Amino acid sequence: MALRAGVRRRNQRQSDDWHKTPCPAHVDPRLYQQFVDLVKIIDDENVLLGVIPERTNGLLGDYHPNPNGQGPRIWLVRCGGGERYGLEGVLAVKNCRFELITLVHEYGHHRSHVDGTRPAIIDEVVKAWQANGAIPWEHAILNIEQEHRAWDLARRTLTRLGFTEWAAFNMRQAEGIGAHCAYLRAGKRIGELLDGS
Repeated sequence: MALRAGVRRRNQRQSDDWHKTPCPAHVDPRLYQQFVDLVKIIDDENVLLGVIPERTNGLLGDYHPNPNGQGPRIWLVRCGGGERYGLEGVLAVKNCRFELITLVHEYGHHRSHVDGTRPAIIDEVVKAWQANGAIPWEHAILNIEQEHRAWDLARRTLTRLGFTEWAAFNMRQAEGIGAHCAYLRAGKRIGELLDGS
């Protein structure tokens, strides 16, 4: 999907050939091409991309549909260095498989927002959780349901990109949902409820 005429791209780029950045020597070229293709998709939807240093809450990526009224934004968490925006910075991958899976999950949140399946209250739930360290049970359930939705949309996107490393994906999905359950202080009870057990 291309940008509408007259819409300014939000991601900084050093050149129009940013997507031709050579694959780093330590990275599997097939995974790197899938990563670049995903970045192109996200950039075409005019989502601001950036990299931030490691966070204390353990989350490895972040999506917000409209922080400070500036439009959608996805951040990847990468150890070392400071906060950076721009496509070249995002493409300087350290662990391509891991970052591809994290980025596509955050993109799943974006697609859920665009498709209208991301509950509008989610941003308020996250703010309340960050301020108070806990949220009501019903809000925790909404958050975990949204995580499942984002992972499902991520799986669909990776399938279209030709991704085949599903064991790694499944492990990251389980870790991600487990981390959100722990963060929300709801633990196993949420998993039991969602699984119907």
